[in-house]
Amino acid sequence: MEIKTRRETRLTLAQWFEEKGRQAVRQEVSQEFAQRFLNKGMSREDVAEVTALSLAEIDKLINSN
Repeated sequence: MEIKTRRETRLTLAQWFEEKGRQAVRQEVSQEFAQRFLNKGMSREDVAEVTALSLAEIDKLINSN
């Protein structure tokens, strides 16, 4: 088992939080585009395909309006 220094641990944690932030932003942008596509009349299956969101996530967007 590798023992990390405090500095290495802080960097690792910082990198983890940074990646989580990026994932959250990507999810938010995907949802925004999905909503726009749905508003333009695109099918929920096509929206799921182009945004990489699940059909369940698309259905939540549909039902939230």
